[in-house]
Amino acid sequence: MPPDVEELPADINPDLTIVHSIYCGRCGHDLRYSRWVGRCNDCGHAYNARPLIMQGIFHPHEHRVPLSDTIVALLCFALAFFSIRGNLNPIAWDRVVISAISFATGILYTRMCVRAYTGCFRARGILRRIRQEHES
Repeated sequence: MPPDVEELPADINPDLTIVHSIYCGRCGHDLRYSRWVGRCNDCGHAYNARPLIMQGIFHPHEHRVPLSDTIVALLCFALAFFSIRGNLNPIAWDRVVISAISFATGILYTRMCVRAYTGCFRARGILRRIRQEHES
């Protein structure tokens, strides 16, 4: 666990509790009435709910569908495919380099998309849990 999650400054009372609904960043458990710094009661995920830090806390606005990144990844793969297709006999090295760069860029954007989609699906599960807790 990072040191700033465990340690509170001397001017903050360690017995202060969270008085409004803040949710765990991993499982969505409501941390109300928990201490400002600690671990989630459900999953054990470390959190720091101090106002300027907010580590390990669920922020729904950070989880968006990466539509533009998905389009860029697809365009990079298409550019790589069409620039290499038919240019291997004889080899046109400038097109091979462009294809390699486009393919590498497509891989990087695909990796970013996978992370973002994973965050979106986790956020949907957390929001579903929050709705169920509010309904019951």
